[in-house]
Amino acid sequence: MKRRAHETSIEDEEIDLSNNVGHLLRRAQQRTAAIYVEEIGREMSSPQFSLLLAILQEPGRAQIDFVQKVGIDRSTLSAMVDRLVKRGMLTRERAQHDQRVDALFITPKGTATVRRAIPGAYNVHRRVMQLLPVDLRVGFIKALTVLSEQPAEPSKPKPRRKSATAGEDDAE
Repeated sequence: MKRRAHETSIEDEEIDLSNNVGHLLRRAQQRTAAIYVEEIGREMSSPQFSLLLAILQEPGRAQIDFVQKVGIDRSTLSAMVDRLVKRGMLTRERAQHDQRVDALFITPKGTATVRRAIPGAYNVHRRVMQLLPVDLRVGFIKALTVLSEQPAEPSKPKPRRKSATAGEDDAE
């Protein structure tokens, strides 16, 4: 039987958005993204900044090495690298030790872009941290670090809901 729009279930009533982790993380990310745009602008996204900075710090590393370092999956990182190469901020070269591997290098344009953004990145960090009471700041960074270091879990199939007659089939 289909529920009507005005009817609620116990599952609906148990969700309290004021304490819901996913909801709060999304809201915090929205606030941080708004501060990022105010401080750095829209020339490059936060993930692009992270990737360019990582490559500036470790030029010539294999593209795959940056997947874990910046926390971006392989296909997304590959597409991001493609865009940054087209914009003249990165170059890809075959690694000398293995011709199947792309090594990444930041161009002078990419270096200048990152260096211009670094003061803004410090300001983003400072402004976000100032939104928190002083006694919560260290714990906040520790909690985010623990969450960000967790390995991605493969998607699990959603459990099937039992229909009124499904119980007979499930008993073995």
